Amino acid sequence: MKNVRKQGERIRNFIFTTIQNDPGKITGKEMKGRISKKFGIQIASAGVHLRCLMKEGLILEHQKMLTLKTEETVKKEIEITETLEEDIIFDRYIEPHLASVTPNAKNLISTSFTEMVNNVIDHSEGKKLTIIMSESPISTIIQVSDDGIGIFKKIKNALNLSDERQSLLELSKGKFTTDPANHSGEGVFFASRMCDRFFIISNELVYGHESHMKMDYLIGDEKLPKTGTHVVFEVKNHTTRTSKSVYDQYATVDEPGFFKTVVPVRLAKFKNEGLISRSQAKRLLARVDRFVHVILDFQGVDEIGQAFADQIFRIFVRDNPNIKLEAINTSETIKKMINHVKADN
Repeated sequence: MKNVRKQGERIRNFIFTTIQNDPGKITGKEMKGRISKKFGIQIASAGVHLRCLMKEGLILEHQKMLTLKTEETVKKEIEITETLEEDIIFDRYIEPHLASVTPNAKNLISTSFTEMVNNVIDHSEGKKLTIIMSESPISTIIQVSDDGIGIFKKIKNALNLSDERQSLLELSKGKFTTDPANHSGEGVFFASRMCDRFFIISNELVYGHESHMKMDYLIGDEKLPKTGTHVVFEVKNHTTRTSKSVYDQYATVDEPGFFKTVVPVRLAKFKNEGLISRSQAKRLLARVDRFVHVILDFQGVDEIGQAFADQIFRIFVRDNPNIKLEAINTSETIKKMINHVKADN
């Protein structure tokens, strides 16, 4: 009987996760087929599991397409003042709705929420904070918005960058803050990796990180909000991830703390331009000397130019012997180019 219950729970979670990944794109018939194939059961038995969840109201059907029931439980606008405290906001508006989540999930939600609200209070230059919380059968989704200057514009101005899109690259590295006296610059970096999905939307740009994807990515969309900053993050209600496990990923064996970073190389290029120049390489490597282990993630990049590769894998390596530089997700073409410039040493 115990094994039967476990199997039922696995099927239930599979249905929820599958629909969540493709909301409104899977029919009931398709879902039953996927359940049958995944668990080796009859289509009729798969249908029983699906109908039970629909009867409970946890799965909705519209024009034959399935979605998860998602209920908005909190929507609150708060005036931004110097006396505003992020932990008080969490305790008052968010914590009462987390009774059904695991301690792990609650800790991740608390850490991410308070970090993002603190950023609004200290950095946004806005007048209004808006928090929205929604709950689905398997996850908690929270939006933290402000009507301020916009995070990408603020980073652009602080670093005197030529393009706001460069701000996403700097944000992805970590250890950047516009207020070093009061902040470590680690909040967004770690919050984005604690969540199953994490997005920052500002001035028609999106910074995103999803736990099953090591790649941060950039999207431009004229339909996105043009003003303020909007952070949306999602945490699975029964996640096994812990804040310690996330922090440990970016520590080194010899030196505990934030000494390792993963830099998504794709963010060094804009639109469809190739990665060919030394200036692009220098942009990619800006501030990485703050780390002892730098991982360059080439996911989404098929090839690089000789000058770009030479600046990174010969000149930077030569000038920074104490930094361990590692390249991952490299195509065969990129591997050959890296080996070519290394051979010039």
